[in-house]
Amino acid sequence: MSIRVIYSTETFLIKNEGQPGKQYALSFASLEEAKTTPLPEGYVFAYIPVESGHHVYSAKLGWEFHQNK
Repeated sequence: MSIRVIYSTETFLIKNEGQPGKQYALSFASLEEAKTTPLPEGYVFAYIPVESGHHVYSAKLGWEFHQNK
């Protein structure tokens, strides 16, 4: 299993997929590893899509889980 994390230089970027801002993606072996890895320098937001929804992280939010509807 591989967990793909998409990092962004703008928190607005993930809410409107395909918008401006710089993106960087990394893969991890587990969700826990993905969530405990610090954001890369210059990036302020991370998005982890998982089957049951997605996790988001920002300095203001911390980690949050959003369930798919």
